[in-house]
Amino acid sequence: MWGQPDIVNDEAIVFLNKDYRGFRFNKIIIGFENKSDDHHFNQARFFIARHARHHAVVQRDSIARVMAHKYGYGISTDYEENGNKFYKGGASPESIGFLFTIYTQRREGRWMTELRFGAFHKIKK
Repeated sequence: MWGQPDIVNDEAIVFLNKDYRGFRFNKIIIGFENKSDDHHFNQARFFIARHARHHAVVQRDSIARVMAHKYGYGISTDYEENGNKFYKGGASPESIGFLFTIYTQRREGRWMTELRFGAFHKIKK
């Protein structure tokens, strides 16, 4: 889908500057849960970095519109304790919780919009 990864280790496969659903993500992390000799897909995290919170919020809402189109009624809005809006939707493969969340946060000195699938447990890769 995105060609050769930029970083590979036991915990993750990382792609830099790749497109997904019409958006350019600065970083995509495909994470794995490691238990003994057994490795399972655990999560997929898609990051877009912005210098200003406003731009991250606009990006968050744009991604939410695209995901709402894909998942229809299965997306809803909620608020964190600090008042930050986030979206959640889809059906988790664990049958508990949601498939994805979309939110903004300050990270690594910049504002990030994150689309996160998971974390899931015991889903084999």
